[in-house]
Amino acid sequence: CGAVKVDNINELIDTIKLLLYTKPIAGDRVGLAAMTGGQSVVITDAFSREGFKVPLLSETSYSKFAAFFQTLGASYRNPLDISLNFPYLDRIIKSIEILGEDENIDTVVLEISVPFLKDLSWINTNMFDTMIEAVADFKKRCVKSFITILVPGHAEQEALEVKKKLVAKDIPSFASFESGARALRKTANYYHNKSSM
Repeated sequence: CGAVKVDNINELIDTIKLLLYTKPIAGDRVGLAAMTGGQSVVITDAFSREGFKVPLLSETSYSKFAAFFQTLGASYRNPLDISLNFPYLDRIIKSIEILGEDENIDTVVLEISVPFLKDLSWINTNMFDTMIEAVADFKKRCVKSFITILVPGHAEQEALEVKKKLVAKDIPSFASFESGARALRKTANYYHNKSSM
């Protein structure tokens, strides 16, 4: 009958968030952007376990990345390791824009590491607000589904504030890669089943 089956109240809330605040999910190919090399492995594992593909990008996208993503040690293969592009927020946004435009990607997933942003507040005292405004603007322009993973680390109080600001901008966020991947799987299945009816 097209119902979305969930196992607990948290999955119910997470799935509703995606149904309310993302564009319809067109397929199983995800473009992942993580804030460290280690996290890029963890996020890939989480989404792969839920049946998502993490494909290579198009040659056009790699050409775009090569023009500015030249920091030694970072990677733009998919998943992206965007850690060394901080504090250059424009590079972060440009990176997810390229994912959003890539023909091989259906959903863009961005990790927002609160400790990273907190540590950079000495550079930009409005780092959290600036990041959220930029991400909200990207979400409006992106034609594909988009979610964020909000990693609190040791900055739990700051993470709560960031989450409130994301909610105010209708940006779905999840506290772990696993919860985000599960919610995306359930929502993707819903759209797939709906298109098959």
